Amino acid sequence: MMMVIYYTQNGSRINNSAYSWSFYLFFVFLSSPLQEFLYRGFLFGILTRAKLAVWLQILLSSFLYGLVHLIYKDIPTLLLTSLIGLFWGFHYAQYRNLYSIIISHSLLGAIAILVGLV
Repeated sequence: MMMVIYYTQNGSRINNSAYSWSFYLFFVFLSSPLQEFLYRGFLFGILTRAKLAVWLQILLSSFLYGLVHLIYKDIPTLLLTSLIGLFWGFHYAQYRNLYSIIISHSLLGAIAILVGLV
């Protein structure tokens, strides 16, 4: 919803027209699933074995997930990815389902890149 609001008010921030379809295939089928496996699946497993409270697992995984997006050198992207990381963290903590998060990540990320928000 925030992407739609931003895009309708401000338009594209970045010209990503040079990205080929192979990039989007890579993002959807490799990058997003690997990120979710790492930040939700694997990291939650480690933090659970460390006996950390669920809320702390969610905060740590969201913070680390947001930090990996520093590569974009953009504060709004860092904040929004941390925020969506919180949402995905709550979802994973409740349902332990990576598939729905992977699909959400793939769609949101691909759309954000396609329209030039990231």
